[in-house]
Amino acid sequence: MEAIHILSVGKSTRTSSDRDLIPQYPELASNQEMYSRIAAEISTENETTQLQIDFQSSRVEQTSESQFADTNILSVRKFFKVNGVSKRASLAVGQLNAVMFSADDLSIIYGPPSVRRKYIDILISQTDLKYLQCLQRYRNILTQRNSLLKMIRQGRSDPMELSYWDDQLVNEGKYIIEKRSNVILKLSNIASSIHTELSGISDNLHIVYKPSIGAILKNDVTGLFYQKLSDSKVKESASAVTLTGPHRDDLTITVDEMDTSKYGSRGQARTVVLAMKLAEAEYIKFLRDKGPILLLDDVLSELDQNHRSHVLDRARQYDQTFISTADISSLGSCLGKSLTIYTISDGLIKEYNPI
Repeated sequence: MEAIHILSVGKSTRTSSDRDLIPQYPELASNQEMYSRIAAEISTENETTQLQIDFQSSRVEQTSESQFADTNILSVRKFFKVNGVSKRASLAVGQLNAVMFSADDLSIIYGPPSVRRKYIDILISQTDLKYLQCLQRYRNILTQRNSLLKMIRQGRSDPMELSYWDDQLVNEGKYIIEKRSNVILKLSNIASSIHTELSGISDNLHIVYKPSIGAILKNDVTGLFYQKLSDSKVKESASAVTLTGPHRDDLTITVDEMDTSKYGSRGQARTVVLAMKLAEAEYIKFLRDKGPILLLDDVLSELDQNHRSHVLDRARQYDQTFISTADISSLGSCLGKSLTIYTISDGLIKEYNPI
């Protein structure tokens, strides 16, 4: 499941470092290279696409004055190919659409704002190349601006130099903010309907966008952004960190106007996140005119039979769904339907016949 999702979005949702995806072979000598690959053949009614990501890894010795520092680290480079042709990551992402739900996704409710930004960025990047490219440029600009702020704090640069990076930040950030605002509004409406279906009660689920520049007025994102940057200049110079922009945005997720992160039970949070993920799949399906691959990792374990039935009914609406479970009986009546079931034991995968 993780491999499919990496092919879809270009990175793992479980770790921020590609090094964690590669076996840490201690016998790999310094500067000796090792190659790993994730690949798939995507077949639709009209075409077949070969998609792959190659990982080139090697151990690199680094000098360090600290006796506790790791001086023999694994360096990993990542390469994308579509139909055998090398592509930039931004042009490979979105070739395969997938939506994944796992227990770790409860961090969308209980985790820091960065988790919620990542959730919405992954969704939009699969369907909007311009957004993904703006996001990549914005992050590079943010790094440069933060470096300049550090130099200003050290007295090595003139604060007037910030105006150039402010222009760049606002130029890229404006599209990110406007796109997030538009998509989150649509996602909230879809998720609310699905949440009612899953929970069986008419609690109103709302996902509200909280941009760091403040409440967005019609066609005034640029003005708000510049004003917020101006208001933050003194604090930014002291902290050497950019304090406003899309990298500081957040989402508020409420059920009947109650903040789920504060007042929701774990079961309620699980239903809310599942509704959000299924809404994500519906949104992609609407834009692409075909459903994404649905990846449900142990989604049934904490649901009662009624909720399981609702989830499985939803899952059957997609062309391809992967469901993992440690309890095969949780599939209930679906066991007698057109499913291909595999068991994994001691590293071996084999087809399971329930009859």
